[in-house]
Amino acid sequence: MSEGKFPLALGAMSVIMTIVWAMMFTTGDDDLFWTWVILSPVFLLCLGHNFSLKEGIVSKSIPFTISYALACLIWIVFENKHGHPWGWGSEQFSEIMWLSIVPPFVVLIWIEGWNFDYPEKKSLQRIGIIASLPFCVTGYLGLIFFIPTLVLLSIVRLFFHYRNKRANESTTD
Repeated sequence: MSEGKFPLALGAMSVIMTIVWAMMFTTGDDDLFWTWVILSPVFLLCLGHNFSLKEGIVSKSIPFTISYALACLIWIVFENKHGHPWGWGSEQFSEIMWLSIVPPFVVLIWIEGWNFDYPEKKSLQRIGIIASLPFCVTGYLGLIFFIPTLVLLSIVRLFFHYRNKRANESTTD
């Protein structure tokens, strides 16, 4: 994948979903939650299209999963320190949102600094990191969306893999 083929729709939807969730979570505006819910299918379509129909699903999935796992760990530690979110002040809500986006940047810096692989692989890894942003800000609450998303992406990937395999077999016969 060349640098010029960055999936703008996926990147834009990742940023929009991250901002909407962070604004909803820090302000308590329930209307933004429904905006996030309405935008979720569009984001998931962009995510599914890029991860399932384009090359490099493993190269994208590894940094995606590492970023999200680190964000979940931050949420768990933060909640253990500050208690349940119902007792948080606005400072804690803002703090957890900022801490939640640290893992993708750490993984990005690690990839850029220590990964000496081909540039195409780095580009795929960057896509995975950017796609993880909406999940990172939701913390472990995002597991409600993360697990079904992984299952759905796997099923779609298998469907297209076997469809392409059957099409190739029929053309060779």
